[in-house]
Amino acid sequence: MNQTPETANKATNQAIRGDVVSLLQRQLQRLDGTQPVSTEEVIGSGCDSLDGLLPMKGVRRGKLVEWLSAVGGGGVATLSLAWAQRIQAAGGSLVVLDRAQHFYPPAAAALGIDLERLIVVRPSCQENEQWAWQQVLQCQSVAVAWGWVDQLDSRTFRRWQLAAESSGAIGFLLRPASVRGQPSWADVQFQVTPCPTNQGNGLDVELARCRGTAAGGKVTVDLTQMLNEGRRERA
Repeated sequence: MNQTPETANKATNQAIRGDVVSLLQRQLQRLDGTQPVSTEEVIGSGCDSLDGLLPMKGVRRGKLVEWLSAVGGGGVATLSLAWAQRIQAAGGSLVVLDRAQHFYPPAAAALGIDLERLIVVRPSCQENEQWAWQQVLQCQSVAVAWGWVDQLDSRTFRRWQLAAESSGAIGFLLRPASVRGQPSWADVQFQVTPCPTNQGNGLDVELARCRGTAAGGKVTVDLTQMLNEGRRERA
């Protein structure tokens, strides 16, 4: 019996997904023995002004955070990864979802990220990427999942939110600024805009959305200073 192109594509995606399953299982085996993260823990960014935007002075385990930026990169990746490093350091592993293959592990290591507890997943298509996000977010040994997310329907978003709540993993979703105002299942949503300063790389960070408090707060983060302070803490 001849397959239609649609059936053939579905079968191919299922096979690729099976490969992703096997890869995730092998990589997550490295986490055997890791204690599940505490869903009650709140972890700050290490930047007092940024943490001050949030009612709990940080992000609670099991929540999703959207990072919105109109500029690809624009410091938002570095800022969010610096925070992800602190979450990883508090216990658990960092999983990067990198379908575009832009993630550079040596740069992550320079931020203090432990490469022994780093997993990079590179799904081949959007369908497998969304499935991989859910699998990662529901793993109790994952501290934080990080990656760029362009398109995301409400039903899938809700599944991710429930997966994170069940495991205690934090999801850092880097998204285009154009999604601001759309329905969201994230507890926190930041809008990040570059604003270079004489002292270093400045970023204007606005609290666009946050459960439990009014949005609209805005601070300027000196990214260079924040990274230098993080290095001093780890020294």
